Amino acid sequence: FNERMIESYLYARDRFLKPGGRMFPNAGTLYIAPFSDATLYAEQQNKSEFWQNRNFYGVDLSAAGTRSKKEVLRQPVLDVFDPDCLVSSSIERRFDFETVSVESLQVIELPFDFEVSKSCVVHGIAGWFDAHFEGSQETVVLSTAPGCPGTHWYQIRFLLEEPLEVAAGQHIQGTLLMEAN
Repeated sequence: FNERMIESYLYARDRFLKPGGRMFPNAGTLYIAPFSDATLYAEQQNKSEFWQNRNFYGVDLSAAGTRSKKEVLRQPVLDVFDPDCLVSSSIERRFDFETVSVESLQVIELPFDFEVSKSCVVHGIAGWFDAHFEGSQETVVLSTAPGCPGTHWYQIRFLLEEPLEVAAGQHIQGTLLMEAN
């Protein structure tokens, strides 16, 4: 989902797939879960430190500091991470590639209600996907989940502007809104 290759795949389906034909992968499942990773959060925050400079060759850049921090934290982070960073079970949404429309993927809303498994600081929401190859005899799943063998797609993490301190058993509720650009 993060490379937006799915649209090209679905356009090819609509143009070339014969009635009754099959396509593989024929489905995908998107997962999200909250994570705690102070190191990642600090690394991302440090990317905006340059803009805190009050004397860069005589120029005060600090006016851009707040905006820079906000922009850095809005950028999704693509990487591989330890599944131990996850602090709740994931929620999932399945997409049937044989019937889903390109238009329905332009805006994806994922409402969530996570029950936090341990007291920690939540730094954001992590995401990954599985591609399903459901044949008549066997199903094969290619997973990009944390802890699975690495793929080209990695995982994705969306950082919170302000981390949340939570206790075990607390709930985090909201909606993750993803818009194609």
